[in-house]
Amino acid sequence: ILSCASFDPQFLLVVTIPLDLARGVANAEAGVLKSKAADELAKTEEQIAVNLQKTDAGAISALRVTQAIQSRKAADATLQAAGTAVNEAQAGLRQAEASLMQYQAAVQEAEAGLAAAQAALRQAAATEIQVALGVKMAASKTQAAEAQASDAKFNLEQCHILAPAD
Repeated sequence: ILSCASFDPQFLLVVTIPLDLARGVANAEAGVLKSKAADELAKTEEQIAVNLQKTDAGAISALRVTQAIQSRKAADATLQAAGTAVNEAQAGLRQAEASLMQYQAAVQEAEAGLAAAQAALRQAAATEIQVALGVKMAASKTQAAEAQASDAKFNLEQCHILAPAD
């Protein structure tokens, strides 16, 4: 989908848009993976803090447990935002690909129109040649008819029938 049949700088931009969007999707997916890792780390730290507080309340302060919980919630929110970014990037890519297909269809339609116009032009040229030949044939036949008429006039002028009394 990312290639074009003929090189045209006008359509080169259309082809590069999906490539940029595909990179954006890949970057967003990488962001999701990074956010998942950070979320897992925050969950682990939270679990450690909660378990430590349960087993030995004096070993960790309530503030540290609260910080671990807040860090996990922030990591959850970051992961959710990264997932949304992936969805938006994929939607943008799909939209750009649809536009590309639309532009490719327009190119094909224009090429078909051009082929039809070229065929009509060739037909018109052939018709022009036929008409020119028809005019030349008609002119030739006209000259032949004029020659026949002139010959007939001459023969008529040469043909005098005299009556015996003349």
